[in-house]
Amino acid sequence: MKVSNQFWRFDIHVLKRVSFLNCSPRRFLNGPSTKWGLMPALLALASEPPLRFLVKATLKLGYKITPKVFQLASLFDAIPYTRYALGLLTAARYAREAGINGFSAVEFGVAKGNGLLALTRYAALVSQQTGLEIQVAGFDTGSGLPPPQGYRDVIWHYSAGEYAGDPDNLRKRLGGRTQYILGDVAATFPDWLHATNLPLGFVSVDVDFYSSTRAILDPLANIATEKLLPITEFYFDDILCHGVPHCVGELAAVTEFNKLNPSRQFDKEDWIREWRPYGEKLWLQRLYALYCFDPPRITAGSHIWRSALVNRDRCRSLVNVPAAVPGLHYYISRACAECQRSTE
Repeated sequence: MKVSNQFWRFDIHVLKRVSFLNCSPRRFLNGPSTKWGLMPALLALASEPPLRFLVKATLKLGYKITPKVFQLASLFDAIPYTRYALGLLTAARYAREAGINGFSAVEFGVAKGNGLLALTRYAALVSQQTGLEIQVAGFDTGSGLPPPQGYRDVIWHYSAGEYAGDPDNLRKRLGGRTQYILGDVAATFPDWLHATNLPLGFVSVDVDFYSSTRAILDPLANIATEKLLPITEFYFDDILCHGVPHCVGELAAVTEFNKLNPSRQFDKEDWIREWRPYGEKLWLQRLYALYCFDPPRITAGSHIWRSALVNRDRCRSLVNVPAAVPGLHYYISRACAECQRSTE
């Protein structure tokens, strides 16, 4: 079994792996034992086989005892619906980097509601740990899949009425913590998107059909930039599935969106897999990011935003930061102040 050389070199890749655990990685990097801290070395070691299996089992039990291990448990795939935990944590990172104080998290295709309940629970934890406001909403017909509209709706796999939910029971389980919106997503989602006061940060698409996915993505092409994070995290549940080629279903809708909208593009979140103990899992390849290139979200000079986060030593020397991204000056000045304090 091959062991990664990254741990033995203990280079910057290890630190990047750790920094993903929290939107503010400073507390992981400033440990009591060494210049870089003990935590990165321990996490790097725990991420290698066979220790990762033992750590996962331990964290699975630990999460049942206390939610304080939520982020570590999500890193080791030790909780249900890890994709939602990772999506929320990634969206929180993007929001904090852009100086935005909150976002909305949405699930399309609620069915019985277990995923929406997990999303609600994890959103509360991420909000508590990051200080960001997170609103959660779920969209569903309530009566299962709608009638398919052609072969691109993967008619050999799915049929109308599958995955019907129990709306009354789910509303009781949600207890008013989350918006649960019933109806045709082509009608309900655009209205909700215009009315919500927080930008989209994380979206889970589990609607199976090409036509339903198009109904979700089409409003994102022309919506005002403030309705989206500069980078919005997506999870497409029904791509890379047996018997579903790329020319149909959810992935076909993503491909067409990219062709029609050059200033807003979906791209795979391949970087996430590299820093995870179970980076070989297939579901990680279903994570995408929607990049909003419209000004003022991303313009010339925005690369300084990333530089300040990846290399805090460099950020002390940044001057004349452009006012291209809303909140950028605030975040850069805060990062510089943090790294200045860390060296005092």
